[in-house]
Amino acid sequence: MNSLYCLRCSRRSYGLLLTVILVIGLGACSSSGNAPIATPPPPTPLAAVTVSGVVTDGPVVGGTVFVFTADQVLAAFAGIDPDGDRLADLIAADSIATLTRDPADGDQYSISIPGEFANTAAFMIFDNTDAEDDAYGDTPPNLESVAILGVPGISQRVNLSMQTTLVTQLVRGQLDPDGDGTSIDLPEIQTEMENASANVLSAFAKDSLGRDLYPAGFDPFTDLDDDTVHQASGAIGFLMRTAAHAEDLSYDEIVAALAADAADGDIDGAIPVDLEPTPELESIAVAVADIESAGSDDDIAIFAVGPCSSAAVSMRQACAVDVID
Repeated sequence: MNSLYCLRCSRRSYGLLLTVILVIGLGACSSSGNAPIATPPPPTPLAAVTVSGVVTDGPVVGGTVFVFTADQVLAAFAGIDPDGDRLADLIAADSIATLTRDPADGDQYSISIPGEFANTAAFMIFDNTDAEDDAYGDTPPNLESVAILGVPGISQRVNLSMQTTLVTQLVRGQLDPDGDGTSIDLPEIQTEMENASANVLSAFAKDSLGRDLYPAGFDPFTDLDDDTVHQASGAIGFLMRTAAHAEDLSYDEIVAALAADAADGDIDGAIPVDLEPTPELESIAVAVADIESAGSDDDIAIFAVGPCSSAAVSMRQACAVDVID
């Protein structure tokens, strides 16, 4: 009797267990069918690359710094109207970062570049609208610089000076040899930077009195000594103002001629033919080289500096003044 009762109990328990399993299974299927699809969290943004340094012709305050990729900088300069509003054209261009400089920051600048552009070439383009040169008291030239950005989150020094401007103009000139709007790759940009830097530093190794402008190993892009960067840049700024005053040309025209002339490592008025210079640019380069040569004659002992410097060599050429005190 007990055995029969236990058998019936086992069957009832087994049936109940099957019912429970079936209900749970159906519930699970129903729940899984109605459950919302989980949305993966967005990727963590890459840390920005911070670029900072000095802006100098002499020390420069104010103005605006734009940052472009290699392809973007080609398009940005193609869109600049020489007779229009350069600042407005740059604002309208597709930059990856923009900084309107606070005059209270003096000659320093710092700008954050989105981390997605880490490990690429970045072109820093300075517009001189509302800027002032603290040494000469005038509006400085438009300046440029270029850097190979490091890893996300890094902070790196990138100065904007006359030297970096000449180098960057030469690099920009080689970015698109095919003329299709697409820049050369990163290793080629690095090579162009190294070659242009070597030639510009060779062309402007000494000031008008024959003194070394910078110590061995000087890198105008990354040097941390502000005074050295200012001194080196100011020497070219001096020549630029002198030539602009003597030839009645804009600073930008003189800078373009200096960059092209320096491409062979010497300021001699001869622009390498592979740069395909216009007759006008060649003429300016010759005139600037003549002024640079006159400004470094052995019989000139002292040059004026500051606001009067632009007139110094002009007086030398026009009036045969040997010593300007």
